[in-house]
Amino acid sequence: MSGLAAVVDSDLSEFRGLQSQISNLRQTQQKLMQQQNENDMVKAELGRLQAGKVYKMVGPVLVEQDLEEAKTTVEKRLEFITNDLGKVEADCMQKEEKAREVADKIRKAQTEMQRQAKEEVDKIQAQAQEGQI
Repeated sequence: MSGLAAVVDSDLSEFRGLQSQISNLRQTQQKLMQQQNENDMVKAELGRLQAGKVYKMVGPVLVEQDLEEAKTTVEKRLEFITNDLGKVEADCMQKEEKAREVADKIRKAQTEMQRQAKEEVDKIQAQAQEGQI
């Protein structure tokens, strides 16, 4: 039975690690979604401009930027963010599936440990009834 307990301990450790990784991925996903929303707002604002000056912050300085260049930059940034979101979501789904598999493995091992413990108790009770103990 101690062999099963070691397996369960190992699996629990793996499960906790997966849960931690999933949590980190979800935080990354939230940050990317926030960046996506901010860039969508910038894109909408740039879309309203017919002409005019657009400024870009470079360090502590505002630098004038061409409107079309600004729109292109925001579009590319949105593409990168969307791609990153897809990667994070796929990775998260993979980790969640692995966590489900490990949780099932833990449940089965715990059920087996309970079955073995019950068999041991039944043996002891049978021996006690026969007067062997």
